[in-house]
Amino acid sequence: MASLYQHLGWNYYKTGELNESQRYLQKAYKLEEEGGMHTNVVMCQTFSTLGLVLTGMGKFEEAIRYFMHSFELRVSNFGEHPSLGSIYNNMGMTYLEQGDDDRALKNFELGLKYKRKFMKQPNLAVVDSLSNTAMLYVKKGNTERAMPMLQEALAMCQKIGKTTDIALIYDDFGLVCMKKKEFPEAEDYFQKAVDTRREHTPNHFTLVEHLLHLGQAQAEQIYEAEAQLADQENVAPNGQTVVAENNSNKCEQAFKHHDGNLSTNEQNTMPKATGRPRQGVLRCDQYRDLYEQSRYNLQEAAELTPQVHEQFPRSKMPFTVYKELAKLYRVAGEAKASTKNEMLANMEVTRLKRLGVQVDEDFPVEKA
Repeated sequence: MASLYQHLGWNYYKTGELNESQRYLQKAYKLEEEGGMHTNVVMCQTFSTLGLVLTGMGKFEEAIRYFMHSFELRVSNFGEHPSLGSIYNNMGMTYLEQGDDDRALKNFELGLKYKRKFMKQPNLAVVDSLSNTAMLYVKKGNTERAMPMLQEALAMCQKIGKTTDIALIYDDFGLVCMKKKEFPEAEDYFQKAVDTRREHTPNHFTLVEHLLHLGQAQAEQIYEAEAQLADQENVAPNGQTVVAENNSNKCEQAFKHHDGNLSTNEQNTMPKATGRPRQGVLRCDQYRDLYEQSRYNLQEAAELTPQVHEQFPRSKMPFTVYKELAKLYRVAGEAKASTKNEMLANMEVTRLKRLGVQVDEDFPVEKA
């Protein structure tokens, strides 16, 4: 019965239902304590899964304690074991949520080391560690070290068969492309992530993340084209000098300046958003399509934010979604919609602060 409760808790965790997961795991733990199961692997698994659930709930110190309980039980009863790799990986996720990237990376690397030592065949546990380690390298700007890991993870997923994990790998590849300002390539990867997630687990909160990233990749192509155009002309409609900076600065003026052409002449062209300035052009029908697609994907992500609130109440994802929508609408000259989403973003800041989550309060759209 303890094992059954533990498996139910794990499956509820995988679908993002943290409260249900915690309820079944606590039932499992109670039975394990009553039965004196301190040398049983089921108790180790219960501790580890509770650590994951508590991390999702933002109870980081408590989560680390459960991971350490699991680690100590496994070492004392089973010695070195591949499951130690999973515990290191999970502690890395907790430290990452806390904002301690260095400790997170150390644990991710240890987790990958243990898994490689014991798991010689393609395994989803190795895929998880490859993905987590690679994305921290990306975050630190080391995309060259990350790419081979992601390629290895993708190859493993393809050998194992189509799984939900491949959606995360596609998303990771997209983030690497975003870092390198290869926005069309990023869009392709994020679209694959969204399609895979819809097919397998459409109710999982990561669909919101994939939609957010897809909308951002589409929007960045617009912002870069606008900024390059403003840079080429070097003059805004009001006659003042325009300085293109960080892809989106002064885009609003350029958007309004060319609005007449955009709405009437599909042969008109703009610089192509490639990350490599002035290589080719972006047709205005493509421009309009990108705007509509970005708005659609970000709006769908916004509509799913109640699901994120329920499954991961401490997540900053809804804040980011509203912030991106406010920026997109502002660039398009839709002031009312921009103001509405800016207000929603600030409401998210208030909600998160009540939960003890620190968010940058300064939210002018110009700095988004």
